[in-house]
Amino acid sequence: MSQPRAEGEDTILTLTFSHTTGLVNTPAGLAPLTEHVADLHFPRFFPAIPIEAYLRRPVFHPNVDPANGFVCLWGRFSPGDTVITAALYLQQIIAWRAWNLSAEHVIQSDAAAWHAGGAAGHSLPLPCRFLLVPEELDGLDVYPAHGIPVRRRLG
Repeated sequence: MSQPRAEGEDTILTLTFSHTTGLVNTPAGLAPLTEHVADLHFPRFFPAIPIEAYLRRPVFHPNVDPANGFVCLWGRFSPGDTVITAALYLQQIIAWRAWNLSAEHVIQSDAAAWHAGGAAGHSLPLPCRFLLVPEELDGLDVYPAHGIPVRRRLG
């Protein structure tokens, strides 16, 4: 995990998921990749606005944009969602342990069709070493370095 950094009005935290198998498109077809770098974006008004996740190398998955790596994490967003929640969901998505096939969440329709057709050539879910949350962080609200934003009057 890197130190959080500012990018515009967002705070970005970079995470590396090791021992987490995901599928990537290659010229020879789908291939397993066991290390993934992700950027978690905390928008200016977090936690009122959800964390966004981007994979630097997009995986083949219905809820991941193959062009920019955006990952649709939230079926239903809650202001109580934390960086820990986002990281756990992201790992589940990478390893095909979680997916959302509702039309508004499907970004790669070919991945959804591949899954519906039996995931030819691969056994799902894919292998991963689950993230362990230290006991002292269990249930702790984790917010970006700039804290909770203050409302500003417009005009």
